[in-house]
Amino acid sequence: MTDNITKRDQIIISLLGRLAYPEDKLKDIITRKKRNPDAYIRGYNACDGKRIVNDIAKVIGVSQPTLSPILQEWERIGIIFEVESSKGGKTYMNLYPLPEPKEKLMATQVPPIDGTSDTQILESKDMGEQNGQ
Repeated sequence: MTDNITKRDQIIISLLGRLAYPEDKLKDIITRKKRNPDAYIRGYNACDGKRIVNDIAKVIGVSQPTLSPILQEWERIGIIFEVESSKGGKTYMNLYPLPEPKEKLMATQVPPIDGTSDTQILESKDMGEQNGQ
């Protein structure tokens, strides 16, 4: 029974969150002045009530001390809230998940099999992720 109440509460919070913070406004808050905005969107989505702060920091690629003030600011403005953790440590829940960033496409020279020159589009991860940032 409590699982249904929790799920219902999550739905209500998500709907109200979408009214208060439409997707474009929420994205702007999360990514403003960030070097790797896609990583912060993934980090915001990782605020699912199951991951502790260190786990969220790993998703973004920053240290826990770097992330803590950001999470405090997000909590202060109301786009995440603290929830109880079965693991111990702080966990946060987002208002609603944002669409995951698409893999960036990068044009690369790839020699074709037939020997002619051709440029193909290859999918690659965000450069910050490739460099461990």
